[in-house]
Amino acid sequence: MSGDNMPGKQHKKFPFYFYLIAVLIPVAFFLAFEGVLRLFDYGEEIPEWVSTSEKFSDYIQLNPDIAKRYFHTMKNYPTPHFDGFHKVKPENDFRVFIMGGSTAAGFPYPMNGAFSRFVKRYLSLRYPGVEIEVVNLAISAINSYTLRDLMPGIVTQKPDLILVYAGHNEYYGALGAGSSQFWGSSRAIVNRLLDARNIRIIQLLRNTIISVRGWFGSIPPSSKDATLMEGMVGQQLIPLYSSVYENGLAQFEGNMRDVIEIAREAGIAVIISTMTCNLRDQAPFESASADSLPAAAEVYNKAVDVLQSRSADSAAPLFIRAKELDLLRFRAPEAINSIIRELAADYRLPLIDMDSVFSGHSEFGIVGADLMTDHVHPNISGIGLMGRAFVSAMEASHLVPAGGAANLTVAAAEDSAAHTSTMTRLDSVYGMLRINYLKGGWPFKKAGAPNNTLRDFKPTDRVEELALDLFREKIHWGEAHIRAGLWYKDRGNLDQFERELLALHEVMPFNDVPLKILTDGFIEFNRLDRAFVYLQKLEQLTHSAYAAKWIGLSFLVRNDFKSAGRYLELSVNRDDQDPQVFYNLAGVYIHHGGYQKALDAINRCLGLDPRFEGAARTKADLMRALEVTGG
Repeated sequence: MSGDNMPGKQHKKFPFYFYLIAVLIPVAFFLAFEGVLRLFDYGEEIPEWVSTSEKFSDYIQLNPDIAKRYFHTMKNYPTPHFDGFHKVKPENDFRVFIMGGSTAAGFPYPMNGAFSRFVKRYLSLRYPGVEIEVVNLAISAINSYTLRDLMPGIVTQKPDLILVYAGHNEYYGALGAGSSQFWGSSRAIVNRLLDARNIRIIQLLRNTIISVRGWFGSIPPSSKDATLMEGMVGQQLIPLYSSVYENGLAQFEGNMRDVIEIAREAGIAVIISTMTCNLRDQAPFESASADSLPAAAEVYNKAVDVLQSRSADSAAPLFIRAKELDLLRFRAPEAINSIIRELAADYRLPLIDMDSVFSGHSEFGIVGADLMTDHVHPNISGIGLMGRAFVSAMEASHLVPAGGAANLTVAAAEDSAAHTSTMTRLDSVYGMLRINYLKGGWPFKKAGAPNNTLRDFKPTDRVEELALDLFREKIHWGEAHIRAGLWYKDRGNLDQFERELLALHEVMPFNDVPLKILTDGFIEFNRLDRAFVYLQKLEQLTHSAYAAKWIGLSFLVRNDFKSAGRYLELSVNRDDQDPQVFYNLAGVYIHHGGYQKALDAINRCLGLDPRFEGAARTKADLMRALEVTGG
């Protein structure tokens, strides 16, 4: 007989509560440890949406600190646009969200240079009876991990449509396969860590791993002059078909499928686009022959030679091949575009072949510096093409507001949207500084070489000084436009004054400050005709005594006494401490023969300001008139 079956030997059975306690002990420890971390205020929670400001509490925006979720070793993390939108979606509202990286954000230009502004202007012109909200959620140096992580929160805001332009950052974007912010090659683990990011123990574990990596030098150092582009690179060289290359493709496809499925479950339409880049005028960043593959530089030089012989059809595939062989993967490989096309087919999504759009508008049919500022970021003309491509896809797919279309063709609306751009010279100079600074560093220049962009730039006027201050982050974008506008106004250039303030108004239509500055400026120059349209917007926004007063005075100048009286009385109801309103209201009453009401108004004027010019004389005239009429 075996020992186990010997008489008298029995397995001891433990009661149920014994096993329950064995399970609960580690759970209790976990909860206690979590509680201690929270008690000592370790870690943080970064909400997805925050109020735009205390003044505009009815509007929310993507949290300016949202990128801290993904950039854990960088102090200077990127920030999204401060695109505010209604906290509670209005009934007559068509809401569009833009998702992607720096190209979708409009880099190197500021927020009013992104293609999202073109989409907003177009929709507002074509569908004037609908409240249009186009919200740009794009963030530089992020990739599909961020897009996927933001989606549950995006669904809660009930967008009608999401436009996606993403794929260039899949390797060096935050958490990407070759990024300095790398958490591992397992997509499932990275996404679970993101899902559990608010658990303090997870944050402690993550920060510990990052610290240990730092001790062993696996987190690349960056100099104070390093660009974001340089700081994001972890594993520099990623050969074609290598394991890291394949990991990047896998994470992109998996995350994008999640993004689309989350949107589909919520009933939100999605339009996606292929990626385009500078092929013709951007040589490979890093080149070496390996594993029977030629060096990228050799293929690029051959492409240039073929193109110079005027054989564009033969040169195009060589330029593409050179980009594919580039060991620095700042430009999305062709496999990314293949995945995007496959996603569009699988989910029956509208697809924009942006690469073909750009090729069709490029010299030789090969995308180059005529549409690009650098390797992937379009210039103003290129951004315009992107905007037109997206609105054309929206119209073709009927993903536009229902009804309310203006008597304006698609082409006319597109042209008008392009011509009403609020980009100013301030924005252009700022964009030039940003792109020059990017190109002044690695990988465009040798690693460690000084970036002399700012030293070499010498401002020639106040606008260029403001652009430099904006670049140095000494001033906010909105404040820069206000100061530029006032500088133009002081020189009597009302057209440029208006453009600078309109740039701010377009981005923050709910903010009364730019409208107030505009109206004050035009009133100062006695141009009530130009102030009138902004006074009407100000009235709709603020219902203020100021707006009603000056609308009333505008009607008075036009001899529309009925409308003038209505607005001046409205101003008095809101604030009865302005002698000018009473004085002009008296003039309206005199016109209608209401001498007693006019006298009462003049007395109120003099009560507020006994020396108000012309008031005493008008009172004397009114008293004589009342004596004559017996009134």
